[in-house]
Amino acid sequence: AVVRVSEADRRVRRRFLAEPTDDEPEARLRDLIQQEAPLLSSDRVAARARRMAGELVGLGPLQQLLDDGEVTDVLANGPGPVWVERRGRLERTTVEVDAEQIDRAIERLVAPLGLMADRAHPVVDARLPDGSRVAAVLPPLAVDGPVLAVRRHLRRPLPIEQFAGAAMVRVLHQLVDERANIVVYGPTGAGKTTVVNALAARVP
Repeated sequence: AVVRVSEADRRVRRRFLAEPTDDEPEARLRDLIQQEAPLLSSDRVAARARRMAGELVGLGPLQQLLDDGEVTDVLANGPGPVWVERRGRLERTTVEVDAEQIDRAIERLVAPLGLMADRAHPVVDARLPDGSRVAAVLPPLAVDGPVLAVRRHLRRPLPIEQFAGAAMVRVLHQLVDERANIVVYGPTGAGKTTVVNALAARVP
């Protein structure tokens, strides 16, 4: 008999939660999906495993946005569409979240840090082990529903040549080589951390 995918998904979830292993979650889910729905193509198995990993151990619908190496900011301004900053431009995505999904993502982000996010602690600012920054605001302060912002650094560092012309690059390299004090300032999202990383890459 052909197994409906929705039924297979439910069995995969139950088995994943009931049969813990040391395997990487997405790899474990791929194995379970292949067992429960053997007619699915490998591409569909991989896509389904990635989505289910986000739901079960990741940040739900937000996980796919954080997995995008070009995304530096993920902004859930209450229930509804999620916005991201990608390559320096703010854009609305096709991903939509409800209040429960935002609450779950906030809990999974801050709980391992020993922080509380509830009505008694409605504002949370935290730094994750990978350097990403998390800001969350919950009701009653967030009147339209929970708000979550995740800001992270680009996985692929950019060279200083992408920020300045050849003459300025020479000046900056000289300042770094001479161990001068350099102040980098600018508004939120201007690229301060990215510039500092590019300058630090020249330090022996």
